[in-house]
Amino acid sequence: MAWSLSLREFRQPLLAEELLLAAGKALYLANAFETKCQYVLRILNLVQIVESDPVLTLEQAFAALPQDKMLAATVQDITGYQLSSDMAKMDLLHRARRARNFIAHEGMSTGPIWGLHRQTIIEHTGRLRAAVADLAAGDNVVSAWCYEIDEKEPAPRDFTSAYPDMVATWIFGRLDLLITQTEGEPDDREPTLAEYLKQRSTTQSGQ
Repeated sequence: MAWSLSLREFRQPLLAEELLLAAGKALYLANAFETKCQYVLRILNLVQIVESDPVLTLEQAFAALPQDKMLAATVQDITGYQLSSDMAKMDLLHRARRARNFIAHEGMSTGPIWGLHRQTIIEHTGRLRAAVADLAAGDNVVSAWCYEIDEKEPAPRDFTSAYPDMVATWIFGRLDLLITQTEGEPDDREPTLAEYLKQRSTTQSGQ
């Protein structure tokens, strides 16, 4: 194995940059999903502790909480509480966990980034997009639970319905635009920096 970067010029510098940005955003979502799962399990455990011994002080109840676990064990414990009679939601959590693992360990497993061809970027984007879709679906479920815990009311349906598309647009919107705009060009042809900045400015102003 050699260095991750090279003195060679990138074959697709702008597409590679946008793929890196998309993978970074996906990793942010993956980390947030794990944090929210731990929060939900912590609350469920706290409720169980208080209900099993109502004379405990709040400090004693917090002290009795088990330590946070890895994501797989966390999701399994949440499933054990049977928060929802809809088992499809539990399946979404497990699929999101697997998607999180892909994003964390293979989100940018593309080989040397300086040598990436346009088609390779498109193919990896497809794999990343599938993982993000599964992650967003599970994150939507656990986020709604967090909202209900904090706000003491059901999560807004309009927002939960729109959330998966919001995530996809936020992570892949610019990358998809650049892929479309470079269609039919030679694999070593990228827009100039001025062209790219103009494209990004147009995209931002249209959002």
